[in-house]
Amino acid sequence: MRRIMIICIAGCISGSVFAQEPRNVPPAPLERINPGGLFSYPPLAHVVIVPPGRRLAFIAGQTALGRDWQIVGGNSVRAQALAAFANLRIALQAAGAEPADVVSSNVLIVGLNQARADEFASAMRVACDGQPFPPHAFNLIGVTSLGSSEALIEISAVAALP
Repeated sequence: MRRIMIICIAGCISGSVFAQEPRNVPPAPLERINPGGLFSYPPLAHVVIVPPGRRLAFIAGQTALGRDWQIVGGNSVRAQALAAFANLRIALQAAGAEPADVVSSNVLIVGLNQARADEFASAMRVACDGQPFPPHAFNLIGVTSLGSSEALIEISAVAALP
């Protein structure tokens, strides 16, 4: 009889432990690695590791297209990049993420050359309300055109949700 009571008490205690409300535990951070044998570029993380338990959000290519279907920024890669980053931030927010949660991105630039790469880098340094877009793995890819003939830049991204 004693054994049965002890088991019941232990079971009731352990059951109450599991019935507790979940705690608001911050998500495990992304691990960003820049191996010593590779070039260093502050906006880039050569490797980003997503910890277990975080889901991924895949963000479609964001351009400088406004809600009114008009391209923002004219013929300026920098201005269009800032608008595309703003659109990316809206999409991230809709997924419950923020720029620091971005794991990787692909950046397509029409007629990519050094001057256009520099314009993009300039925009990236102030893309988050005057602060740099956080380091992540990304590809900068030159293309001949995008979906809109006026679009000069498109940014797609993968984010690890908190």
